[in-house]
Amino acid sequence: MARPVTYTKQLAPAIANSVAGSQTPVSGTPLTINGTAASGGVATLDTQRQIVVNYGVEAAQRTMTLTGATDTGAQISETLTIPSGASGTVATQQSFRTVTLALPGGGGWSAAVTVGTNTTGSTPWVLMDEAISNFNLSLAAILTGTASRKRQQSAKSKPPRRSSLQAWRKDWRRSIR
Repeated sequence: MARPVTYTKQLAPAIANSVAGSQTPVSGTPLTINGTAASGGVATLDTQRQIVVNYGVEAAQRTMTLTGATDTGAQISETLTIPSGASGTVATQQSFRTVTLALPGGGGWSAAVTVGTNTTGSTPWVLMDEAISNFNLSLAAILTGTASRKRQQSAKSKPPRRSSLQAWRKDWRRSIR
């Protein structure tokens, strides 16, 4: 029997300072989490989404380590590299629902940063039931809104065929005897 799973994701507009307002970092000292989505030192976003650091011109390469959680509560952390020589924005690869720590590193910072969100988010992974033989998998996406980029994210590998999964289990059982 089919087990339909539907996810709807609607992102609020990007906010450059939703996690941390403008401040000049000190390496090894956490930024104050005081953005528009912050309360009690924790930024809680509308849904899990990428975090961006907006930075000024730095004389040398710096880092910013972000720590928080996903929609499912899984703890995640990612270190971003802030290049030297020009101002700009760098985004995380992971999607955060909460941000509990923004830790700068790499020496003496000279320019202020803000930490906020962009318009990219993701849904939690959905596990398929491999115990069902000959299952069908379909995907439909309706992308709407005014964002300039829309991207569909999916796993690149095919699920194993039942026969190859049974062969793997048989080999595994032999190896533990």
